[in-house]
Amino acid sequence: MREEIEFVFGTKAYDFYGSREVSNIAGECDAGRMHLFDFWNCVEVLDDTKTRQVSTGQEGAVAITNVFNYSMPLIRYDIGDMACSGLKDVRAETCSPPSRK
Repeated sequence: MREEIEFVFGTKAYDFYGSREVSNIAGECDAGRMHLFDFWNCVEVLDDTKTRQVSTGQEGAVAITNVFNYSMPLIRYDIGDMACSGLKDVRAETCSPPSRK
């Protein structure tokens, strides 16, 4: 489906991850990697007890602390999503930014 959308619109499609409660969470770069918008939120992937972060490659519950909502901050808010913890050393600086036409 992605290829069809890119063909019809004549441009590359990028994945984006967010939620109503905390807005933008992550976006895809040209290299196909998802990068967290850590300037916007602190994202953790937690174990079953929801007290510790999982190891790289393990699945857990997504918990978010937003850093922009001063009137009603969400701290370690469980948004109900599951994720696999990614590599810690892959930073956005190592990937090229999405190209614009």
